[in-house]
Amino acid sequence: MRNLRLIAFFVLLVLGLPCPVLATQMHGQTEGILVHQVGHFFFLISMVILYITIHRRGLNKKKEWRAFQYSALFFVLWNLDAIIVHFLDNQSGLIRTQIFSVGQIDIKTLSVSHRPALLYYFMRLDHLLCLPGMFFLWRGLSLLLIAHKSDDISGQNPSETALLLKTGTAYKTDTTSAEEKKRPHDTEGIS
Repeated sequence: MRNLRLIAFFVLLVLGLPCPVLATQMHGQTEGILVHQVGHFFFLISMVILYITIHRRGLNKKKEWRAFQYSALFFVLWNLDAIIVHFLDNQSGLIRTQIFSVGQIDIKTLSVSHRPALLYYFMRLDHLLCLPGMFFLWRGLSLLLIAHKSDDISGQNPSETALLLKTGTAYKTDTTSAEEKKRPHDTEGIS
């Protein structure tokens, strides 16, 4: 009961004292955006490698690894989108934005057509790619945990089962010690 009161107190404290979260990060200087872009690039490459590794080793036949593969795919798309939008925002000069409020932004392009502004607007909705990536990552981790627990329940010792990533198959390892192999087998009842 005391713990419940303490948790309720902290929840009310957090909800009762709102302050700006400053979740939007602007990259004012050139160095900041370049380092940020390099981070997106490395994340992109690592997700491509993860996607290819899961596919080549046949791990995508299991639903938990397939979820990781979907996660990697969405993260690849998100990083591509983010790299392009950051380039358009900060490095190209093709698009100028002015934020008036949370719900109002003015997008100006060098083009007379509204198509580049519309494309830029939809590309700024990168959370529509990032959130599914996070969901599939969570789903893959959940399914791995469920599979691990079911191995424990079925009496299979997870330490005896090794997942060999080279072949993408699981093999039962021999845990019999050398001394046990040398001992004569019990032949009781055999004449």
